Amino acid sequence: DMRRTDLTRLIDFRLQRFSRNAEIHTQDGEILRAWHVAPMRYALPLLEANSDSARETLLNTALASGNDPVVVFLHGQAGTRGILNRVDCVRALAGELQVHVLVLDYRGFGGSTGMPSQSGLVADTVAAFDWLAQRGCQSAYVYGHSLGAAVAVQFALQQQQQQKQKQQHDAETCRLQGLILDAPFFCGREAGMKHPLYQLLRWIYPLREAVSRCLVDTWDTGQSIQRVECPVLIFGASCDRIVGVDAAVRLHQTLLDARRNQLHQTPLDAKPDNASEVATVSTTRLAVIKDA
Repeated sequence: DMRRTDLTRLIDFRLQRFSRNAEIHTQDGEILRAWHVAPMRYALPLLEANSDSARETLLNTALASGNDPVVVFLHGQAGTRGILNRVDCVRALAGELQVHVLVLDYRGFGGSTGMPSQSGLVADTVAAFDWLAQRGCQSAYVYGHSLGAAVAVQFALQQQQQQKQKQQHDAETCRLQGLILDAPFFCGREAGMKHPLYQLLRWIYPLREAVSRCLVDTWDTGQSIQRVECPVLIFGASCDRIVGVDAAVRLHQTLLDARRNQLHQTPLDAKPDNASEVATVSTTRLAVIKDA
C-alpha cells in the first residue's frame, strides 16, 4: 500500500548509498518531503564519511561545486516519489548521466503537508529551487512528467518574469537552465477528458458535465509554452494510451512556431544573425520513443 510506505527508508528504494532525505519549506508555510539523490559515483565517498554531518557537508559541497548537472524531478498526478517507475528514472539519471536529482512530493502528496492546487504546485517548485540555492547550487534543470511537465512550464514563466524584473542574476538564487518535459499534455482539461474514467462517463451527460466543471486547474500548457524562453526537450511515447504522443508533437510545434514568430517580429536593427536564429530554434527538441 503506497500510503503506508515509509518514503524515508531509502534502503527500500535502493537509494541509501548515494542519497539523503530532505525537508523543503515553502514560502506559504508548507513542508515538502523529498530526496536528494546524488550521482552514483559519490557512493564510496559517502560510505567513507564518518558521521551524518560529514555526509551532509559532502553532499552540499557537491551541489555547490557545479561539477555535475542538477535536476528537479516533478512527478505525475498520482502516487508519490516512491512509485517504481519514478525511482527507476531517478536512478538512471543519477547512475547513467551522473546528475544530482532533487525529487519532491508536492503538497498533499507523499507525506508533504497542505492541499494541491495549480498555484501551490508551482510554489513547491520555487521552494525546491530555494532549497538548492541555500546549498550553493547556481542552476538546475526541471524534469517534469505528465502533470509535472505542466508545473515545469508554469514555473519557467514565473522564473523568467522574476529575472527580467531583477535585470541581473542574483548570486543567491538558483537559475533555471532548461526544461525536460516527459509525456506532457497540451491542456489539463483536454487530458482529463481522455482519461479512461472520463470515457466511461461520457455517455452520462450530467456526470460528464459535473466532472468537466470540477477541472478547475486547467494547466493550459499549449498557451503557456509559447512564452517560455529557456531550452526545452520534449519526450513522447507512441504507446502512451492516456496522454498520447500527439500532445508532445503539438507542444513542440507550438513552441517552434512561437520562437520563429518572435524572431521575425524583432526589429531589423536588433535582429540576430543567422547563427543566433538557428541556435534559438535548436534549443527546442522533440524525441518520440516508439513502442514505449
